[in-house]
Amino acid sequence: MSAFVFFIRRFFFQVVFTLSFLASQLFLHDAKADIGKQAVSLNEAIGEIEGFRETHGHPPSIDDFFSLIQRIRQDGMDMGSLTFDNYGVLQKKILECQSPAITTNQLCKIFQSKRDSLDNYHLKYATKSTSLAKGGNSEILYWVEREFAKSGGKVLIKSRDLVSGKKQSNTIVFDGINMVHLREAAGDMPQAGISSSDHNLAGYFLDSNMPVTRAGLFDTKLYGFPHPTLDMIMFLEGDDGRGKPYYPPITFEKGEVINGSSCILVANGNHSAFLDVDKDYSLVRFEEYAPKISQNSAGVTVLVGRYIVFRATLHDLRSYGNGIWLPQEILSEGYDHEGRLILRDSVLVTDVHVNTDLPDSFFTDIIPSNALVSDGKNQMTYRYNDRASINALLKETAKSKRVWIFQYISMTVGIVLILIWIIIKYRKYRASM
Repeated sequence: MSAFVFFIRRFFFQVVFTLSFLASQLFLHDAKADIGKQAVSLNEAIGEIEGFRETHGHPPSIDDFFSLIQRIRQDGMDMGSLTFDNYGVLQKKILECQSPAITTNQLCKIFQSKRDSLDNYHLKYATKSTSLAKGGNSEILYWVEREFAKSGGKVLIKSRDLVSGKKQSNTIVFDGINMVHLREAAGDMPQAGISSSDHNLAGYFLDSNMPVTRAGLFDTKLYGFPHPTLDMIMFLEGDDGRGKPYYPPITFEKGEVINGSSCILVANGNHSAFLDVDKDYSLVRFEEYAPKISQNSAGVTVLVGRYIVFRATLHDLRSYGNGIWLPQEILSEGYDHEGRLILRDSVLVTDVHVNTDLPDSFFTDIIPSNALVSDGKNQMTYRYNDRASINALLKETAKSKRVWIFQYISMTVGIVLILIWIIIKYRKYRASM
């Protein structure tokens, strides 16, 4: 269910992004009033960026960058506007002004080292997702208790619904060869499915609220679903996962403070990652923005600003060795184009084990006795560990094979006898001629 809700949320944000043109019209009047004599041309904006350190004592921040964008006037427009081609020009200038204590490339190597040291982990956490209406009413979308374990190519995720009155759980395991899906509900017979296919693992195992994923340490490419907003290595490399041009992020020189912690900011305009300097540059906040866009007098799409659509904050980070810090609480919030909070996910982590041995049986011995098994690999249905059920099925299968073999032999003998009879008749006919 987590994968379904995750895709619904992403779809919602994309709809908001698409409708941002209409939303931007609401801001145009304010933009005209605020700009006035402060409006600058593109060349003047570049000059301000190049001289920013001298005039302000520090290089431009991400807020300075977008404040400047709102003052740009192009092609005779009386509002802040910037074509997306020229956005890249300004971003490059912003990058050239920075002299951070650590580079983006160095940060990428740090995160790769952390990921490489995560041999296995076992986590337990609860996720509560709430939809917030304009009138202040709220609705729980889902509330589940989850268990996530990974060891090499083996992975397990177990979910238990905390909303419905009927206790039920779903467990999905990939042991490197087979995938098992187990459903258990109070009062019902456990049901399991076995498949040798792993084509749909990404939809099952990519949980955006799982602490390792939200910390940016999960390899989203592992199961065929690359995601740069959940994968810090992809984000830092400027890899959008689709082979399309992607603005590389900038590591800003100016520090930020998040929940009392000194952080550095890595951002590309649409996304901002705040990394705690004292906790081995671990992720403590991630923000996603949508652009405010409009069209200039020539009908060209231009950028007039941005607004936040998503923010995830990681609380109470604890060290698990090798530079790995994981949160004990996560708060994720979604916003509409007017800045109203419309979605809240809260995650409470209850148990964490990192780089402790997990036996193979942890990923293989999950089907309970007498569960009804639909074995897609062997094209069989039976009760698990019920030898009578399995033997009866095997006997029936063997009986069917014996009947088929007898029929095949009988048909073959019949055809041969008919051919012999025809040959004998033909020879007698020839002899009488």
